Amino acid sequence: MIDYGEVVVTVLNSESREAAAKNLGISKQALSYRLTELKKAGVKFPTPPKKRVLDDLMVAQLNSIIRKYKESK
Repeated sequence: MIDYGEVVVTVLNSESREAAAKNLGISKQALSYRLTELKKAGVKFPTPPKKRVLDDLMVAQLNSIIRKYKESK
């Protein structure tokens, strides 16, 4: 059985719950069950940041393409 400490550390260091489950060698359902147990016991996991589809660099590049397109017209 996987130690709860290992679960916490792996979840905090993984990009997603799916990745954490894979790193622990358990199913997503098993990880979800363990996280629910921990939360019910009072463990407070930080809220994961929302994933941005586009980062600032990508937005700047896309805006540059649009500006160049408008200038060429």
